[in-house]
Amino acid sequence: MGLKDGTGPGSKVSPELSEEGSRSAAFRYLAIVSAVVAYLTVLLGAGVTFSDTPLVCPTWPGCSPGQLIPTLGGPATLEFSHRALALVLSLCTLGLLALAYLTKQASPGVRRMTFLAAVLVILQALLGGAIIFSDAAFAIVVFHLGLATLLFGVLILIAVMANFPFLPPRWQASLVGSLSKVGEARSEMDRMNGERQGPPSVEGGASPSSGR
Repeated sequence: MGLKDGTGPGSKVSPELSEEGSRSAAFRYLAIVSAVVAYLTVLLGAGVTFSDTPLVCPTWPGCSPGQLIPTLGGPATLEFSHRALALVLSLCTLGLLALAYLTKQASPGVRRMTFLAAVLVILQALLGGAIIFSDAAFAIVVFHLGLATLLFGVLILIAVMANFPFLPPRWQASLVGSLSKVGEARSEMDRMNGERQGPPSVEGGASPSSGR
C-alpha cells in the first residue's frame, strides 16, 4: 500500500539499503508534516478570507511594493503568515515529490498522489496571486479555498498510504474496517438507485415467458 524499509531489527544492511531506508523514513515523516502544514494553511487562509482583509497586502508575492516582509503586528501579519506558511507547504510538497521518485519502494499509487499534490500546490500559488490581481474576486477566492481543501485531503491520503505498514495492527484494522463500511454503503446506494429505476426493459416487447 505504501512504503517498506525492508530492514529488521539486528539485521545487517548494505549502505545502499540503509540509504533507501533513510529516504523511505524521510518520505513518511515529511508526508505527516505536509498534511499538518496544509491544515494550518487552510485555517489561516480561511481566517484571511473572513477577516475582510484579503487585500491588506496589495502585491504578490511580496506584501507591498518594495517591501517583501510587512511590519509585524499590524493587520498584514495574518495575510503574510498565510503566505509564508503556503511557501513552507509548497517546499514540503515538492520535497515529497522528489522523495517519491527517489525512493525505489514507493508504490505507483503513492507517486501518482504526490504528483497530483505538486500540481495542486502550484495551482494554489497561482490562484493566490490571482486573488490579489483580481481584487479578491469571489469566484477565485472560493475556488482557492476549495482547492486548498482538496490538497489537504490528498496529503492526508499520502500520509496514510505511506505510513500504513508501520501503524499498529489495531489502527490498520480500524482503517480497513472504515473503508469496508464506505464500500458497503456505496453498494447499498447503487442497489437502491437500481430499484428506483425499475427492471431493465426487454427489447422487442418480448415477455419473460416467450421462447417456450
